[in-house]
Amino acid sequence: MPTHPFDLNLRHLRALIAITEQGSISGAADQVSLSQPALTQGLAKLEDQFGCAFFERRPDGMVATRMGQLVIDRTRSALGHLSVGARGFTRVFSQPENVLTMTHIRAYLALADAGSFVGAAANTGLSQTSVHRGVR
Repeated sequence: MPTHPFDLNLRHLRALIAITEQGSISGAADQVSLSQPALTQGLAKLEDQFGCAFFERRPDGMVATRMGQLVIDRTRSALGHLSVGARGFTRVFSQPENVLTMTHIRAYLALADAGSFVGAAANTGLSQTSVHRGVR
């Protein structure tokens, strides 16, 4: 298991869902706008972080393992919560949850907990500029 949830990459987690839906790295790469090598590296990193394989690689495509399906189900649920929480935040992006990163979420939560940008920066080890940028 990762040492901290903020070590996870949301784009790579979104890719797990795409791999399941498409049944392949190539189809998923197109869906999440990553190259096949980048998606393969992202999947390998996630599997390393969790210490298990998420997919069985078969000649007819990729099928989620038991642990993979568990992580995919939880990822779908978490992204659903982000989608609901992000509604109305911006008029620039139609689906802001699709561009959120863990840095954005970390900065936002730190600001909410600390009540100030100075406190959020001190509590996270991020610079005030990073906190401002993440929350913006």
